[in-house]
Amino acid sequence: MALSTTSKRGFINRLAQAAVDYDRTLRLLPYIDLQKQCREMGIELLKINGEGHVRQNLLRYGNVLRPYDKCHTPEENSLGRTETRELELHTGVINYLENVQDYAHDRAYDSLTRRVDNRGKQSPYEVEILEGIARTLSEDIFLSLCSSSRAEGGVFDGFHTQILQEVKGGGISEEKHNLVTLRMDAQSIVIENAHPLLFEGDLHVYMGRTQYIRMAQKVTPMHGLPTQALLESLIAAGNAVRGRVHIHQSPIFEGMTIFAKAGILQLGVKDPKDEQFVQVIPQPDDPNSIRYWIQTSVGVRIASLSGRAFACSEYRAEGLPEAAGFSGDTQERRSNIVCAEGETAVATGADGEVVVPAIKEKFPNGYGEPDAHGRGADDPHYGEDA
Repeated sequence: MALSTTSKRGFINRLAQAAVDYDRTLRLLPYIDLQKQCREMGIELLKINGEGHVRQNLLRYGNVLRPYDKCHTPEENSLGRTETRELELHTGVINYLENVQDYAHDRAYDSLTRRVDNRGKQSPYEVEILEGIARTLSEDIFLSLCSSSRAEGGVFDGFHTQILQEVKGGGISEEKHNLVTLRMDAQSIVIENAHPLLFEGDLHVYMGRTQYIRMAQKVTPMHGLPTQALLESLIAAGNAVRGRVHIHQSPIFEGMTIFAKAGILQLGVKDPKDEQFVQVIPQPDDPNSIRYWIQTSVGVRIASLSGRAFACSEYRAEGLPEAAGFSGDTQERRSNIVCAEGETAVATGADGEVVVPAIKEKFPNGYGEPDAHGRGADDPHYGEDA
């Protein structure tokens, strides 16, 4: 049942008032969601009040002990050097128009993630809408933690983007033992070229589902159907890890395997203390339209590139899914989503990528539908029969 003119005005007014009344709850929701996801992944979540955060690590030099009778002259610069790791926050927005004609009057609905009591209606419909927007923000951030790139329209540079930049700049290399190779067979899983001290204590392994399945298939002939605990034990045994191995497999890590100590991967978010978090803005030129606006600042950091705390494998992205494209309950995109630069992005296909705030376009040469074989428009075989 469509809303009448009077009901539309009342609904918009209630929606705007709910954004004010539930402001504290709404601003906490994304942080709570991210906190839970980061805790499960061994990623440190930082709440930052300023524009960013700078961490100075003292990297000590080794092999400086000398015999007493042969070391009367002190050596210069023997203590070590500092490593500066900056977490830079960048501002992103969710800014889009919605037509209230699509809403049914006073009707509760079932969320895919949380069921609403239709009889008691404990959560007003307006609050459910606002909560959904806030949760979309946290999901957009989390699913683009690795793939986001400012050069390609993302709000921040994700972990994979930063790693590729460091590889190009020489900060990550085989010589520094933070660029490694993962060798797998039916009997062992070995991380080659890693710093020996990377295996002192617990080790967190971040990989995509494609790599996880490939690893499981390698050990299946020897061990039968492998469990995650078995894969973790094979990594621990194959590299003499003096602690527990924690495998975190998720589509956000597709294309690269990361090995790190707990807290080396960090996500920083700015606490919006002053402004109203979710703003509901009626549009004077169209009584049927309402505008939603959420603004936040976010960034990620690899706390140290030292080989004894961090290492990664070579990046392979060919043919792998883009996790960020799966944000939300459906991959359909409305044509009235407004990007941060103020341009309206149009998506015609069910899998067309329109991203606010931090997701790269899946099809570089246009927002298009995949062909019958699921190939994107950037595939050289796009549209072919076979």
